[in-house]
Amino acid sequence: MTEPAVQSPDIVEHALSKVTQIATLPEVTAQIVSVVDDPDTTAEDLEALVSSDPVLSVRVLKVVNSAFYGMPGEVSSIKQAIVVLGMSGVKNIAIAAGISKLFRGGKVHESFDAQDLWRHSAAVAAAARLIAEKTRDDRDGVFLIGLLHDLGVMIEMQALRPQLIEVIEAMAANSSLTFLQAERQIIGATHQEFGLALCRNWNFPEPFQAAVGFHHTPELAPPEHQRNAQLICLADHLAGESCIGYCGTVDREPFPDSVVEALGLSSDDLQDVRDRLPEMFALADQLSD
Repeated sequence: MTEPAVQSPDIVEHALSKVTQIATLPEVTAQIVSVVDDPDTTAEDLEALVSSDPVLSVRVLKVVNSAFYGMPGEVSSIKQAIVVLGMSGVKNIAIAAGISKLFRGGKVHESFDAQDLWRHSAAVAAAARLIAEKTRDDRDGVFLIGLLHDLGVMIEMQALRPQLIEVIEAMAANSSLTFLQAERQIIGATHQEFGLALCRNWNFPEPFQAAVGFHHTPELAPPEHQRNAQLICLADHLAGESCIGYCGTVDREPFPDSVVEALGLSSDDLQDVRDRLPEMFALADQLSD
């Protein structure tokens, strides 16, 4: 595992203050997150909110009717979508729909493109969903975390692009250097810290924050929230093995046995995830179309 990072609040806050495109969630998306997290909210409240945005409504119906959910053409209204997916499922689609647009920042370096990072993120999300099927965790919840686990890199793209290029070039020059180690040396903070800060700004739930902020170092996550961090850590490794998209952020050491044991997975479970990952990724990648 990567060595624990020293917290760098000044660097993180300065970078966040420079970010424009991803500093805040789209207004409707932010309202949906707030509404779904309110225990007094009803399905009718969520239906009205989603329906107020025609583009988002079309997006939700397209996704729920995709092969990813296995119900092509069966869901014709937002009300039905909420019944089928639940309020949290619709919230996750709304967030994913807005977030995928952030990964269109073009080519930063000859070996790094924002779209390739999205493909890696989709692969991690797919792996996380497959793992959650085995462990009986929240499949849609960990899928969304997988999509967003490297969101901190997008902050670096916007606020610290020259330094990010240095990170990529340093790794190319030294094959033993990990992404986190290069970030710490050159930027003074890592994409885990940037992602954690952004999730806090967006008022995401603490288990979500922990998974984004500690997916390379799950042992450092708050004990009550380590499970999601462990699951995303493993998904990140398995997606890295597949070499889909940009995999430079993935730790080069083998994933720790302690994570597999904590999640209660067998070697057969892991192999099944590996075998099914290409197909699940193909479905997940379509969600950004």
